[in-house]
Amino acid sequence: MLGLNSFLIQIIFLKIELKSTMQKLLKLGFLSFLMLTFLGAGEFVSAQQSASIAVSNIWSRSTPPMAKNGAVYFTIVNNGPADKLTGVSASVAQRSTLHRSKMGSGKLHGVMRMRGLSHIVLSGNQPFIAKPGGHHIMLMGLKKPLKLGDSFDLTLIFEKAGEITVTVSVQK
Repeated sequence: MLGLNSFLIQIIFLKIELKSTMQKLLKLGFLSFLMLTFLGAGEFVSAQQSASIAVSNIWSRSTPPMAKNGAVYFTIVNNGPADKLTGVSASVAQRSTLHRSKMGSGKLHGVMRMRGLSHIVLSGNQPFIAKPGGHHIMLMGLKKPLKLGDSFDLTLIFEKAGEITVTVSVQK
């Protein structure tokens, strides 16, 4: 009987010790989660925005194997004074430029035309949306096809905010 009691006491202490260890592990896991969430998010956000400029929804379409050009679409919110997007660069292309597509009129009615832009004006506290059929970034002389699921860095150059490097995700 003494052996059984001793055995039960050991099990109870082991159970208490395990419970204490599990609580410590849960606390450690929760703290790790918080650190990764807040500290990690800060690093990610800083790569996507400056003090006044926030860039989101940054994507490009996948391209066929022999395509030489691609396009990037995005949303910019300027939370500060007016600024201008004056340039772009991407390592995936020989040249990157600001563009706008617009439906032609007159003799060119019904024909989509595209022209290069020297800059894009960003009013304060208003979103600017670059989307298919409108403003976009042209990637000319692609070094390799843009494949679904890939991503690449793109640097946006602002007159006041300076350079902001963002990550472009390649979508369908």
